[in-house]
Amino acid sequence: MNRADTKSYPLSVAALAVLALLALNAFTAPQKVEVWAAMSVAVLAAIGAAPCIARRMSTRSPEERAAIKRSVFLALLTIGVALTTSFLKHAGYADGAVAKRFAGLVIGGVLIACGDQLPKFVPSLAARGRAPARTAAAERFVGRVLVLGGGFYIAAWLLMPIDRAPLGSSLIGFAAFAMAAAAGVWAHAGAARERV
Repeated sequence: MNRADTKSYPLSVAALAVLALLALNAFTAPQKVEVWAAMSVAVLAAIGAAPCIARRMSTRSPEERAAIKRSVFLALLTIGVALTTSFLKHAGYADGAVAKRFAGLVIGGVLIACGDQLPKFVPSLAARGRAPARTAAAERFVGRVLVLGGGFYIAAWLLMPIDRAPLGSSLIGFAAFAMAAAAGVWAHAGAARERV
């Protein structure tokens, strides 16, 4: 096994774990077998497309390849956690409220992970010379907003009553994304002014 194969190994393991969770869900909730079958086909298609994607990624920089692999792994992890929650609910180990809270915690965790990785691994516009200081500041701001938004999102799901947690967490998520969009507009406006 060469070095490139070793780096893709966690993605393969994660994809196989998602398939195993789909099988467990099909066993515990056979009335939704069409859903589990469709998701299995999608995961298998993603696994089949991986070599094609890897060939295209060979022209990218190592940082971009690492960012793409992290994104795919994070997506598989999120799907795996959702499927685990579904399995626990259908097997009778968790009720609907626990499953909802758990899903909310996972989404908050994804926001924190994205906010942490964003300034480090997104191909920076600042590096391309368009309003470098302004763009770098906006990228850092968006990262901080997503980390804080994810933390508050998790707090909403942990501390709010279950009937109010979806609304509260949605408002927090909307505010975080609105602030991120405003930072993007601010950075783009600065870049446009510098071009003129």
